Amino acid sequence: MKGSSGIMKVLREAGKLGTLENFVSQWVKCINRNAAHILAQMNEQQSTHVVDPITGHDVIYAPRRADRSNAFVRETLVMPEDTFCPFCVGNEAETPPEVARWPVDPDQSWQGRVIPNRFPIVDTNSESGYGQHEIVIESSRHDSSWLSMSSAELANVLLAVQQRIKHLESDARLQCIQVFKNVGARAGASLAHPHLQIVGLGMIPAQLDSEKELARKYRDQHGCDYHQRLLQQLPDELVVNKSDDFVTLCPPVSKMPYEMRIMPLVKTAYTGMSSNQLLELAKVLQQTLRQLTAVVGSVAHNILWKLPLRGEPQESWYIEILPRLTTMAGLEFSTGIYVNPILPTIAAANLRSRQL
Repeated sequence: MKGSSGIMKVLREAGKLGTLENFVSQWVKCINRNAAHILAQMNEQQSTHVVDPITGHDVIYAPRRADRSNAFVRETLVMPEDTFCPFCVGNEAETPPEVARWPVDPDQSWQGRVIPNRFPIVDTNSESGYGQHEIVIESSRHDSSWLSMSSAELANVLLAVQQRIKHLESDARLQCIQVFKNVGARAGASLAHPHLQIVGLGMIPAQLDSEKELARKYRDQHGCDYHQRLLQQLPDELVVNKSDDFVTLCPPVSKMPYEMRIMPLVKTAYTGMSSNQLLELAKVLQQTLRQLTAVVGSVAHNILWKLPLRGEPQESWYIEILPRLTTMAGLEFSTGIYVNPILPTIAAANLRSRQL
């Protein structure tokens, strides 16, 4: 893996490649010498508190909790039960009028549609809650999924997201755009028909404002973007899969078991990606989801596009996959701390073993 040879050399010379504590300590010193306390004490037996240098998220790695009988959600993916589906072919009149579709030709049967959300989180008539909320209906087939679609079909979905982001960016009042897909009832999906949501917000949420400030401080201190530096010095132990333009990894500070990020290896804004890059991204997403399914089964998950705020460098984006394998409870809600029983190096190793 490009950028990891220096770290691996240090570890080999130390003769402790198999010692997780040493690996993490050396990794942190390379990625950010002023924040070595973040992960330096992590090992496979002790609980360890770490803080993400950009998001500020608190995580406690608690490996011993993985031994509990109820440590992970055992149920298979449960989709919402639909007595009637407004997204299916023939029910177009049951949704708000579409704002986009593919193919564009209205005389052809649609493969995908974009509509305003009938139950929006934000709206254009509110001053404090200004925004736009859209739904991308990904397929005309009710039982379709990203794994059953062809790569070309999924690339069309990614293209629709790209085009809608560009459209929403033309609204100067919108400060940030959030794209997310909830898969399964446990992940928040209310309809089984494949769809994702796009929300343009007229304000900057406190969490994102904090991340913006942390990212600025990191650039001022180190002269580069944190994620750029992460990719430059990424150890193989965190890599799940890699293509020419993208890498999938388990982040050093993972909020949830088997959390993954798909990051571009080239400095290109999501809205600037070519059709070939979108097709490659579609294939990487499908490969990643196949690996996840092979390890943990078919489980509910959230997929998030982490996009820069208005005015920020647009090349710094990634897609995050959050499997819903654990349940947040009292400590998490009272403190904001995420408890993760699986170390990212172990998660990545398990996922790599299932490259299909």
